[in-house]
Amino acid sequence: MFMKTRVLLPERMDDPNLDRDQHVRALCGLRRINWWSGNASLAWQPVRELAGELGTDRLRILDIATGAADIPISLWNKSQKHGLELEIEACDVSSTALEFAAENCQKAGAEVRLFPLDILQDSCDQSYDLVMCSQFLHHFADEQAQAIVRTMARLATRRVIIIDLVRSRLNWLIVCFASHALSRSPVVHFDGPQSIRAAYTVTEMKAIARRADLAHFEIRKHWPCRFVLIGSVEPTVGN
Repeated sequence: MFMKTRVLLPERMDDPNLDRDQHVRALCGLRRINWWSGNASLAWQPVRELAGELGTDRLRILDIATGAADIPISLWNKSQKHGLELEIEACDVSSTALEFAAENCQKAGAEVRLFPLDILQDSCDQSYDLVMCSQFLHHFADEQAQAIVRTMARLATRRVIIIDLVRSRLNWLIVCFASHALSRSPVVHFDGPQSIRAAYTVTEMKAIARRADLAHFEIRKHWPCRFVLIGSVEPTVGN
């Protein structure tokens, strides 16, 4: 039955041989869709909540699979207005995405350190107050998604934030419309609806989080088509 189970197919933007111009056009299209959906605001709210909970104006953040870096740039801009000092780092497996992200950060005047990282293959010995990813987990099989969540929890000393799509027939229709209305990229036209077909339901995401040993978390559903998982990580001695 349509949308009853996940359908994992390779998304075109994940193709390492994708033409650079097509890749950049797709990143631009996704940036517009993320703006329309208020994606960056979904990330900002738990950042402010954590700062308030800790009684601090300084946080260290890692954004995994950053793409065009629209979320780090937005967090940087919001932090400047609200008196927070954010040390933001962002990574991606794609060199094209990192080059485009660097251009965007420079244009925006946002201080974001970018670096290459394959979260499933590469090691990272850094630690961050908060580790996040957006529209990323649905690209992977369940076992890989669990490994990614587990790695995020290892890198984070306080919070794990996961923003992703929710699989449903209605959300598929919404994303089909938004993908064509907000982008002329054929890559986005395919990847957008496919992302919904590959996405988790909230119930499935809860199971992934539990199997990844993320003991304390909540999931908030947001229109359009998204959920935010906020996971608490027990601080270790010295943090």
